[in-house]
Amino acid sequence: EAGEWLDQDKEQFRLVPIPMTSAWGIALNWEWGYAGIDPTYYLLRRSLTNIMEANGLENLIWKYMTSSSVGDLDRIKNLLPFLNAKYIVVHKDAARDYFNIDKGAYDQSVINLELGVSCLKMEKSFGELYFYKLDEYKDYF
Repeated sequence: EAGEWLDQDKEQFRLVPIPMTSAWGIALNWEWGYAGIDPTYYLLRRSLTNIMEANGLENLIWKYMTSSSVGDLDRIKNLLPFLNAKYIVVHKDAARDYFNIDKGAYDQSVINLELGVSCLKMEKSFGELYFYKLDEYKDYF
């Protein structure tokens, strides 16, 4: 369903997944459980970025997303365009006890998004998958 919704948008853009991990794996609290490659990589048919990429911008975004400082949160709007990122995609069903997720950082990023980050607006949700759109997104490509 989420993939079909994204397919309607013909712009070229990337997605930033939360939680960000140091590898491509994730565990999700599904009825029968799930651990493996983050399914958003192959179900949403869009390019995703991750903290493991070498350019370092993902690391800064994660640092700012997990900060309680309003100034840090506002800096996200300046970084996302460099990645051509239009949405931050949050797995609210992430298994917090999974070894690859910093529990405190994940919780703070979800709290920040729920309370509102000035440059991001909750656009759509599909079950426990939430899409927060960069409000000043421009398709540079």
